[in-house]
Amino acid sequence: MEIAWVDLETTGLHPEQGDEIIEAAVIITDEHLRELSRWHAYVTPSERAVARMDACEDNFVRRVVGFDEGLWRVRGSISQEAAAGLLRRMVGGRRGAGHCWSVFDIRFLRCLFDVDAALGTHRPLDTASLAYDYVRRGWIKNAGLGRLCRYLGVSLERAHAADCDIEATVECARRLLGVTPCH
Repeated sequence: MEIAWVDLETTGLHPEQGDEIIEAAVIITDEHLRELSRWHAYVTPSERAVARMDACEDNFVRRVVGFDEGLWRVRGSISQEAAAGLLRRMVGGRRGAGHCWSVFDIRFLRCLFDVDAALGTHRPLDTASLAYDYVRRGWIKNAGLGRLCRYLGVSLERAHAADCDIEATVECARRLLGVTPCH
């Protein structure tokens, strides 16, 4: 069974209130977590989503993620609709996975397409859930990706950049599950 590892950067935390995806990355692995393919794109948010984002007092998305309309245009961002189609094809028929997958990324995907139908009955894989025992034992304070990477010795080049986050997530999964992929 192939696994679709997904990381999304967004204009906020609430897709049901109009927040949208601004960056997406997917790594497809086999069941042994060997990488088969990867995809990354910057995604153009609607003016409404940008206005909602800018209304936040602490503009985390501009400050930490580095969102800038001009930079996104230079980077060749794609539309929300194009991203939805590509993500649907990447996720469809595979086991969904990510870091905090079930509480964050899947909620945004559900606003774009019927992700539950695309995934079928495959149980998702979530590195935050896999790390729960580390938190429970007091080895790490919480299962945030940065903290988990530091504990496991995984490089996280640019936190809150979808391509870097998903690469680190897959490596954390390998270490949490004791998998060493053979190429």
